[in-house]
Amino acid sequence: ENHESVGISAARNRANAAAAADYIAVLDADDLFGPDTIRQYTDYLRENPETDLLYSDTRVFHAGAALNEGKRRYYPVFKSHRSDPQKALDGAPPSDVKVLLAHQPKNIFEAARAGYDLQISGHTHGGQFFPWNLLVGFAQPYVSGLHTHQNTHIYVSRGTGYWGPPMRVGSPSEITLIKLIAG
Repeated sequence: ENHESVGISAARNRANAAAAADYIAVLDADDLFGPDTIRQYTDYLRENPETDLLYSDTRVFHAGAALNEGKRRYYPVFKSHRSDPQKALDGAPPSDVKVLLAHQPKNIFEAARAGYDLQISGHTHGGQFFPWNLLVGFAQPYVSGLHTHQNTHIYVSRGTGYWGPPMRVGSPSEITLIKLIAG
């Protein structure tokens, strides 16, 4: 069935509503699933049935890999991380709780205006290293941890990777488990 163009958020919400499977994998134009990715995901989900969301973001920066045929693979440094929290609600079913996954913490302003209860972000790497850790706060309202902005909570993960130089000083890596409990 052919639908009019409704934008990426509404299109994903429609696709999720129409899905008749146990799991949904969301792929963007720059995503790559390896030969074992789906098996690894489904194995993890079967072994951890309490998991509601499984997310992975890996970037490849190396030479000589068969995947890259000996070429260096670079991702644009200034890749857009723009989000539209209000538009993300288009076509979504009514809900008592609204959670937004937004790459950059600075999306909290729009998320709060749109009435989200929680925004989960990354991007900052917790400052990563000196003197970068002193500058990140000028570009992002929250650098790491749990905060409240107006009536919206925001959690900013330091993540496990790095940006630029392959190092972290004073900003340890983290893997975060967030449990949402009705109450």
